[in-house]
Amino acid sequence: MRPPDLVKRPVKPKKSDQDRLAEALKTRAQRPDAPAHYTLADVAAVQALCRGEATDYQQKRVVEWLLYCAAGVHEHHFYPSDRETAFSLGRKFVGDQFQKASKIDLALLRRNEDGGSE
Repeated sequence: MRPPDLVKRPVKPKKSDQDRLAEALKTRAQRPDAPAHYTLADVAAVQALCRGEATDYQQKRVVEWLLYCAAGVHEHHFYPSDRETAFSLGRKFVGDQFQKASKIDLALLRRNEDGGSE
């Protein structure tokens, strides 16, 4: 029988949400048209949301992934190429619209007869 190791091996820490977002930003900084970075947990959360079965945590994770990884609302959006800049700003526009809809005052919309698209 082998004796137990006296030296503890370091445990590889799980990636935090901050680490995950930093990795996504690194990829996007190189190419704005690169696909959004995602993890198994991100995809599972998106699929659960689409089925209508997402937990509160999964719903928040999808929103975070959509805004910060897929749309890149807090990224640098200007590149040497006009095409890359336009692509990046298009992504950001979708995220900005989603953020706006999540924070808009519903009472103001109810008063507006046409549904309040601004």
